Amino acid sequence: MVAIRLLRAGQPRHGAAAPGAAAAAAPGDPLVQARYASMLVRVGQPQQADQVLSRALERRPEDPDLLLAQGRLRLATGGSADALALFDRVLARQPSSTAALNGRGVALYQLGHPQEAEQAFRRILAAAPTNVAAANNLGTLLYLEGRPGEAVAVLSEAARRGGAPVRVANNLGIAQAASGDRGGAEATLGGRIAPEDLESLAAGLRGTARGRAEGGPRLSERAPVGAAAAAAAVTRAEPDLPAAHANLVAAIARLPASAA
Repeated sequence: MVAIRLLRAGQPRHGAAAPGAAAAAAPGDPLVQARYASMLVRVGQPQQADQVLSRALERRPEDPDLLLAQGRLRLATGGSADALALFDRVLARQPSSTAALNGRGVALYQLGHPQEAEQAFRRILAAAPTNVAAANNLGTLLYLEGRPGEAVAVLSEAARRGGAPVRVANNLGIAQAASGDRGGAEATLGGRIAPEDLESLAAGLRGTARGRAEGGPRLSERAPVGAAAAAAAVTRAEPDLPAAHANLVAAIARLPASAA
């Protein structure tokens, strides 16, 4: 069936009817179900996507594609604890799965465990130094945790790699601004983030760094403002930013200082 082949290839026909029919015709194909769920998310139907994945997991409860897809969906909809459990199920069978480790790191950060999240991202990079997604997530975590100099080092290397997505350069620019290199930040960003947004988020992130240097909590009182501005600024610069990454940037804004 042409619709099934297109859906498996990630090229569904326009509208939900044809992909829905293809998914209904192949209930035991995990890739088709995962692709259909992804399409439903893109058209603003996350609850329906979750239902599709849950039904598919009833048939194949340990399928890694389905577990990863539902984990990413739960991350995007605020279910960090559920997402973590799903990624851990993948890792129980595939300990070196970079996709599951990346998802695990994001979930841990959203749950207020930055050190464990950092370990997850560094574990990926130790085995696969060219993994841009892990480097981007690690760099984001570092600048949110008040370590912009380390973030610049990680993100600069990732940004030099061919085919690196624009969000890597966006995060590098934010880290440069947070470290006080306003000129470098503006050159890296090329106008993709408005100057007022850049100044707001840099000020908040510098506040985090000062709080750490003074022996205070990882999150200064200004840090949530900076993180929220970062999330808004990066999302405006790249409207198609995956929700999981936007949530990583915004995670600090949802955590009280005591949770960090």
